[in-house]
Amino acid sequence: MASKRQRSAESPKQGAPVSKRLRAPGSTNTDSNKTRQRATVAETARRHLAVALIDRGDPNGKMSAERWRLTHSKLVDALFVRMENVPDSPMPTFEGTGWLNGVKILTCKDDPTLQWLQATVPKLDGLWEGAKLDVVDRNNIPSMPKAKVLFPIVVQGERALQLLKKQNPAIPTSDWSVLKVDEPLPSGGQHVIIQINKEAEDLLYKRNGKMAWGLGSVYLRLKKRHPNDQDTHTLRSGEVEADLGLEIVTDATQNLSLTDKTEEVGEELSMQTDPPASLLTSNECAATQPP
Repeated sequence: MASKRQRSAESPKQGAPVSKRLRAPGSTNTDSNKTRQRATVAETARRHLAVALIDRGDPNGKMSAERWRLTHSKLVDALFVRMENVPDSPMPTFEGTGWLNGVKILTCKDDPTLQWLQATVPKLDGLWEGAKLDVVDRNNIPSMPKAKVLFPIVVQGERALQLLKKQNPAIPTSDWSVLKVDEPLPSGGQHVIIQINKEAEDLLYKRNGKMAWGLGSVYLRLKKRHPNDQDTHTLRSGEVEADLGLEIVTDATQNLSLTDKTEEVGEELSMQTDPPASLLTSNECAATQPP
């Protein structure tokens, strides 16, 4: 009987929680949380080193891959000049480049590299006509405003846009374009995402995006400008970007690392540039096969 009572006392009670892992002496969850917090703070502090190289000659700050190759060459030339003129000074160094929605992203290793880049880029010469290169924070990448509108009936996107333009001559719509047409809704309507312009957005925001269309009106849902705005015809944060499958430039306070999804880190030479196999001749296909 004594042995049974002893085993019963040593065994955990039925239903009692059983520890699955023993912690090392002196270790706590607080320690691991502090380590993660320190890493997050370090990443946030370094986010300013990932900057956008924009062309102010383009409304969205974009540049083509060909123009980037020319710019890249000019920047390397500038590095050679720096190396030869100040051989004893630390060299500007980069940790990678990538693309973000058609804008070039460069990640500097340190603040002196960022300062060199900011001073060098505006002075580059021998570029294309109208080039106005600048280095800005990723959150300051220029972008054309976008709107989401629900048309009451299913109409081909471009035709719906043309009617919207014609019925609203007081709104500057000449450069508007359709970005995406959603699948028809069970109710018979259809969502369309439109790229508009700043002047039109300013006018429409004051009237909740209301525009004449068809036999009545539609409401363009616009980006909310102030958190306290009570307008119901505004977009949720990141809604259009998610619909378009675009990456969002996220504020550093959201603790994303320098290599998160908002960048495609790696040299542009690693991008797919080969033509599809269907466009190659049989001889070319054979030549691309490994030996």
